[in-house]
Amino acid sequence: MIRLYYLLIVLCAASCHAFSSPHPDHLIMLTESDKKEELWQQFGTTKRFDIFEIFFISKGLTPAYQVGYIYDKESQVILEFEQAKSLVPSAKAVLSKSSKIKIKQEELESFLNIKLPTSHRYAFFYFDTPLSKANNGKYEFFNSANMRKHLEKGYNRRKFAAHVFKEHRHIPWYLIRIPSVGFVPQ
Repeated sequence: MIRLYYLLIVLCAASCHAFSSPHPDHLIMLTESDKKEELWQQFGTTKRFDIFEIFFISKGLTPAYQVGYIYDKESQVILEFEQAKSLVPSAKAVLSKSSKIKIKQEELESFLNIKLPTSHRYAFFYFDTPLSKANNGKYEFFNSANMRKHLEKGYNRRKFAAHVFKEHRHIPWYLIRIPSVGFVPQ
């Protein structure tokens, strides 16, 4: 009887998600169920981490991921925080606190490796957590126990951003992937 009880406890613990993996799938990579739920219009990529850094530094800004930006095609600028917040107040928590970035649409499309639709004035870009150098679709820091809270924060912010922009379908939303190739730890 004691053996049966012990076996039952072990089986229950093994089947429980909290005990089965130190890293739930959503903290390792963008899962298929996440893609279906979040419905990102398109995926873009900066192709390399250093390209991502250089872009923002050349504009006088600090590179940041797990944040989003709203681009105005008409005025060819990435809106500053206050402008973006007034356009989509519910997105306040995921918007970058940056200042306005003047950029031609062609340069932005080249940087993000996307093509913006002609039918919309605005577009939202969410820069996701950097991807592993192993090119396996996993996040760079998923093996680090110290980074778990950071990954959870990024996961929650990404899901929130997708939720907000599903409610604002007049603004297409893009998930931008940042490969860690070219990442140099500081």
